[in-house]
Amino acid sequence: MIRLAGLPEYEIEHVVSKIDQGNLGETGADAIIHAVAKEHASIPTISNPKPITVPSVKDVPAFDPDADVTSLTLTIPSWESSILRVKENANLVNVSDKAKMELRVAFTSLIETINTMLEQMKEVKNYV
Repeated sequence: MIRLAGLPEYEIEHVVSKIDQGNLGETGADAIIHAVAKEHASIPTISNPKPITVPSVKDVPAFDPDADVTSLTLTIPSWESSILRVKENANLVNVSDKAKMELRVAFTSLIETINTMLEQMKEVKNYV
């Protein structure tokens, strides 16, 4: 098992498939591992892999005017998911008044921030 655990994942999968096929007879584990390693030794390896290029400090990424909005748009579903999870799992009767008040304050602040953002978007001529 220790030798098997040291193999790459693709070789482990190959050993398991050989065992599942049941065509190994009474062969021991070492023989199975050796046979699989021998089969994979014949697989050509990439002798000249492409070098990994690392960007220079001087390489400035292109400006993306949508970056902040896209980031926010991708974050909001996780907020919704968290809110729904609390709604479904938390028994609000057992939650302290302090925790409920803190959540109310956070929600109110979020609602105000969202409303402010929506108003700013309405003011923009190309708002969809």
